Amino acid sequence: MKRNHRFVAIILAVLCVLAGSVYAYARYNTPEYPMGLPVLDPNEVNYLVPSQQADKAEKNVSLVSAAKSVSPAETKDEIYDRMLNSVDYYDVAEVCFDLTDLDGLAITCQIETDLRSGQAYEAVAPLIEGYETINSDYSDIESYADGTWVTDYFNKERTYSVSRPVTVRRMSEDEIAADQPRAFIGANDNMPNYVYRADPTNTIYGSNCLFPQGITFGYLADFELWDITGHESYLDRDCLVLSGQTTGSYDKKTGVSSFTMYVDSQTGILLKLSGLNESGNVARSMTVNSISIDGPTAYSTSRHDMSKYADYTKLDS
Repeated sequence: MKRNHRFVAIILAVLCVLAGSVYAYARYNTPEYPMGLPVLDPNEVNYLVPSQQADKAEKNVSLVSAAKSVSPAETKDEIYDRMLNSVDYYDVAEVCFDLTDLDGLAITCQIETDLRSGQAYEAVAPLIEGYETINSDYSDIESYADGTWVTDYFNKERTYSVSRPVTVRRMSEDEIAADQPRAFIGANDNMPNYVYRADPTNTIYGSNCLFPQGITFGYLADFELWDITGHESYLDRDCLVLSGQTTGSYDKKTGVSSFTMYVDSQTGILLKLSGLNESGNVARSMTVNSISIDGPTAYSTSRHDMSKYADYTKLDS
């Protein structure tokens, strides 16, 4: 009889271990990428990379001259879509913002861009926190998009380089097929895939503010990890406040565990980001100090004095 009791006890112990193992597997091996995305086979999706999209659009689609007129976003779905497609909702923007992270990035950036003409100006300087504009004399790099090419001027070295052709603004429906989701899980590898649009701001750092589609995918693709937690006015713009946690993989990649964003409800432009690490310290931040959207003065590169670059040496591309 005692042997039977001992045998039953052993069986129960084994079952407890197995049950604990199953729970541990479910608890610690959950996917670190966003859940709830549609599952598709990338080989069956009509997908073009951004450069191919731009080439196809240039040949087949006429230039859209005016931004869409819409009501302010109110729901999670609306603000997510607005941020992924912010360049559909304004034509001209001027902005100055501070950008820092734990890897040592500490800059102030000024951008002027006209999405209708492909003209833009970008100045990057060491961090001068809170400034609403940058004196070009203190900028390390200045870039101009003249509607055809983007040219970078390196002020310390007094050199310049024609770096790339401009990207012409196309509306989202002209860049991405109607049956193409912006984010999906590939059936072949079960990994998340994100479909990016080409950036018509023709800037390097505009993706941190004026066209935050990468930030949107990184922080907001999993709707269970964030919420709309407020409604605030910032720099005379009506903003939704978004707060949440990042996925484990994105935490490892960026060092950001939790975040708060101020997003312009009309355009989806990101006006403020505070990302904290596990210790509660700021791992990444972006703060807009001044912004004008579709103001009365249309942007033009002719507003800038180009004569100061006359003695700069051209670099080989």
